[in-house]
Amino acid sequence: MHRRIFLKFSLFIFLGSYLFGEDRKELKIIKSVLQHMFPSTKSFFGAQELRSFSFFLYIFYDPSFAKEDHLFLLQGAKLLEKKYTLFLDLSTQEKERALREFEQTQRGKEWLALLLYYGLEAMLGDPIYRGNYAMLGWKNLQHQKPFPMAQKAFGAQDV
Repeated sequence: MHRRIFLKFSLFIFLGSYLFGEDRKELKIIKSVLQHMFPSTKSFFGAQELRSFSFFLYIFYDPSFAKEDHLFLLQGAKLLEKKYTLFLDLSTQEKERALREFEQTQRGKEWLALLLYYGLEAMLGDPIYRGNYAMLGWKNLQHQKPFPMAQKAFGAQDV
């Protein structure tokens, strides 16, 4: 089996074990927080239209993703869920209150800052990484796409 096919297959198996395993709830929390941090408005494309969570999963399960970030993001979501057991069911105003309270802790502040970083990267990064869908993040800011556009993710080269 070719190395790339093996790696993609392994990544698919690894991703599936998370999406359908015990970390599924933590990923739902992360998705919910990203959508809360980047809401859609009449004049601004939000996390949902930008497909920020698709970007997040793509980089989250890439072998080059920092292991400490991987663990920290899942643990932060668990901590948020522990403090607000029905976080996913809260209204927008209740989520805002919960996140503002969570932000008052050192760990909460660091976790939210890291999610904000990945949310901004999803909004403004190259669409080749599965965020910034249809370059909507750039359209939000009236930014012109770069030339030339990347053809392969993560600086991949033809071998």
